[in-house]
Amino acid sequence: MRPSPPSILQETTHGYTLAGVHAGYVCWNPEPTLSALKHAGEEWAFPEYAVKPHQHRYPEFHLQLSGATRWIVDGVAHEVPAGTLIAVQAGVRHSWAASCQRAYHFIYASFDLATLLNELEPEEEPPLFGKSCWLCRDTARLQPLFQLLSQELSRRQRHRRRILRNTLESIALEIECQLATQVPPAPPASPPPDEEPGFHDPIASRAKRYIDQHLPEKLNVDSLAARLHISRSVLYQKMKRELGISPSAYQMQQRIEQSKAMLEIRTMSITSIALDLGFSSSQHFCTAFRKITGITPSAYRSGVREPVKPMAS
Repeated sequence: MRPSPPSILQETTHGYTLAGVHAGYVCWNPEPTLSALKHAGEEWAFPEYAVKPHQHRYPEFHLQLSGATRWIVDGVAHEVPAGTLIAVQAGVRHSWAASCQRAYHFIYASFDLATLLNELEPEEEPPLFGKSCWLCRDTARLQPLFQLLSQELSRRQRHRRRILRNTLESIALEIECQLATQVPPAPPASPPPDEEPGFHDPIASRAKRYIDQHLPEKLNVDSLAARLHISRSVLYQKMKRELGISPSAYQMQQRIEQSKAMLEIRTMSITSIALDLGFSSSQHFCTAFRKITGITPSAYRSGVREPVKPMAS
């Protein structure tokens, strides 16, 4: 039985396509004999098309052929113009929205880069493209390879498996060559890895960072305190001292802040936003949003930014 795809996909002739696109497809585990390739697809999208926050078990490589997109990877924004490849590390949460006024075209694939390179060059240590993501702007050699990969996935013909394997291996080797020419960025002088700017207490800083990275998950304050090797009451005191609110209140506040950006994406329903952020229902989300902002999510999406004051009688 074929596994059910994510809800953002729509079934097409060749498999599934992302909802809201003009044309295209995505294949999940497209070739049983090529286990390193997890999914791949090609899309022609409308200007308002966007992808909500998600993550994958393996690295994903997205080649922007036309148009431009704005990605949010691990909380950091990246502009991806036409002709650029962006690679997102496994397990890293990412999303993106249009940053141009015209339709755009892209090809993407998720595959086990380390395993592929190890099979091809077992004595070499595969390079890493960074903790979260890597942008490659020299894609003249990668573009025809990605296009060939997409062509072979969308049709059945003789030698398909061999061509797919050779193409994917060529892509992996070209990416390795590109990575080898990259100069790794110098580590920031400050702040230290476990501290947030403006924080005086490293424990509170680590608690804030953990909550920021696990917004959609139900917060277990006892587990978080145990993770930080402190008591629940001490965690509460430290967060209260640094942020003025409790850990649970901070998580809710950050969920609402993130929902504001998601509400700007018109193709995302309020229900999907609520579920993506860990709310049990759209009603729960609307109640929390109104409690913090004074307005409903629908009002915010329509352009209202402050509570409407009743007229004096």
